[in-house]
Amino acid sequence: MAEKVGFQEAFQVWLRQVIQNSEIDGKIEGLYNTWADKDSEFPYIVYKLEDNNYQQDNVVSQATLTIDIWDYAQLEREVLQIRELLVGLFDVRMVEKQEIADIFSDYVDYDGDEVLAAFRLHLDSENPIPTDTDNIWRRELQFSVRYDRKRDIENIKSREEVIWDLS
Repeated sequence: MAEKVGFQEAFQVWLRQVIQNSEIDGKIEGLYNTWADKDSEFPYIVYKLEDNNYQQDNVVSQATLTIDIWDYAQLEREVLQIRELLVGLFDVRMVEKQEIADIFSDYVDYDGDEVLAAFRLHLDSENPIPTDTDNIWRRELQFSVRYDRKRDIENIKSREEVIWDLS
């Protein structure tokens, strides 16, 4: 039986694979979802994907991918080099259905289709993050991720309507 994979899981597996198969993998000591391990070796990346913009009438939804680059060094040079590589990998990138499907074997999404819908990434902002420790450098990148809400919409449409009897 084929495994079912939703957007969040598929996106995170795709993201990790893209970073690990890039030049970035040789520059970082760790790649973490949401929080880094305590006493992680520098430099490392922490990423987080947050769904937002849930409006019932929208077929296309938007999420925010936040990537936080951390380093301990005299200069910010390594953080800026990693930043350049990340922007090169993700900014204005269209990820086709097949690219996701190729990652998973024997896979269907929650809609029963063979692959998830495509999604697109755009760099929205970047900010240096001040720290209270000398020689700790942080830079946060935020990308918008637009994707099809096909599964959510089907779930909404398939709900039974509740009829309130107030008599």
